[in-house]
Amino acid sequence: MLLAASSETLALIWVWPHVMLRWLGVRYAANIHDPQRKRLDQAEWWHRWSIKASFLPVEFGLVHEDFDKDQPDIPSHVTCLAVPYGCYEANISEGDGAALRSELIGADQARTIFLAFGYIADRKNIDLCIRAVSSVPRAMLVVAGPAASRHDKPASYYRGLAAELGCSDRVRIEEGFIPERMVANYFGAADVVLLSYKPEFVSQSGVLLLASNWAKPVLASSGAGPLSRVVRRFDLGLVVEPDDVNALRTAMEHLIAHGYSTSGWAEFSKHASWDRNVAILLSAFSQSR
Repeated sequence: MLLAASSETLALIWVWPHVMLRWLGVRYAANIHDPQRKRLDQAEWWHRWSIKASFLPVEFGLVHEDFDKDQPDIPSHVTCLAVPYGCYEANISEGDGAALRSELIGADQARTIFLAFGYIADRKNIDLCIRAVSSVPRAMLVVAGPAASRHDKPASYYRGLAAELGCSDRVRIEEGFIPERMVANYFGAADVVLLSYKPEFVSQSGVLLLASNWAKPVLASSGAGPLSRVVRRFDLGLVVEPDDVNALRTAMEHLIAHGYSTSGWAEFSKHASWDRNVAILLSAFSQSR
């Protein structure tokens, strides 16, 4: 049994049938996207015990490459396997995003579109991106995706910030679920993909794996983890210090002035494949029988 994600939510309630199946010989593996689980609503004691319970049936934990496997929230009975998180597939057609790009920049072909795609979440430093864009006249920011949670700032906050900074005409926020048919339009229209996470973010970004279909340069920040390491290793774009608006602004100006090679995407897409992911897991199961 492969769990798509290791989630502690209500684990003290739902985990027991899986524990029984584990005793009966069913073997479990789970993707561990974020071992450093943060409490949101529940009491601290419930949070800690829920984390422990969620791992009870798990034999193998799939963690992102180069991730520190000695995490306090991963119990000792779980064997961690470093695997690549495979690239996402997307339907791409010639001319994707052309109409949207024309709508966004109009006759000002000198503008560079920076795309922040996916959940609108505090961890992505969207406010700092707006502040950076406000002082880079040739930059335009497009934010597209649903709100991450009620704990995160809403889209209205970012629209208000852009108005306050006088760059509303260069900040567009599309809040809500993006239909699959529209995804290619946003990536096709963009020049650069923004992955400007806070230092607390130490995981991989699904947006990076989706962006592999369009091979656009990225502007990334994060804590020490697979996102920043992968971008550097395969030379997919610029990595800056997190929570640093000046670093974001400087990187935007550099990308606008000089562009960035996209040659590393082919090697990355080959490396980050689901074939490698599955092969590592199957090998671990066969060797541990």
